[in-house]
Amino acid sequence: MLTVGAKVMSEPLAERLSTRADAWQLCQGVLAGAPAGTRTLVLDLEDDSCRCVFAMGADPVAMWTLELGELGRTLAALPPTLTADEVRRVLMAQAFRLVSAARLLVLRGAVVELVMVRRKSVRGSHLMRAVAAVVSRTLQLELEIPQTRIAVGPAPGGPSPVSWREDAESRTA
Repeated sequence: MLTVGAKVMSEPLAERLSTRADAWQLCQGVLAGAPAGTRTLVLDLEDDSCRCVFAMGADPVAMWTLELGELGRTLAALPPTLTADEVRRVLMAQAFRLVSAARLLVLRGAVVELVMVRRKSVRGSHLMRAVAAVVSRTLQLELEIPQTRIAVGPAPGGPSPVSWREDAESRTA
């Protein structure tokens, strides 16, 4: 059974009929062959939002949607006089508030791997890719996730999840 979290904007994810099926298909594609007890958090960036799916093995257990538009607007509005470290601190603080509001902190210490999904033909703006990087790093640090990797998958509406492949990029905390 898939437990569905609520969007930060308080719109229940259950209102989208395909959400559960999408989460299942995403996990089957990215986590195929994962041992049944492996606890993974899969992040799938979609326009101004990020779907977070907590899975046991290749089966989705719970999901959340993080609305990233505010982070993108903050990044775009920061004065150019700030150093890269100052920008990172501002964005990570805001990302922490976003993660806290979505109640993702309940997963602290429970996740073994964080998987960031990159779609083959989707080219997000540099701004949203930077925001996604900050959110994934915040999740890794705050949830104490020891390992991350990137999975490259088909474009939305593309071929079946069989075409998923693991990217060469993988790192540990």
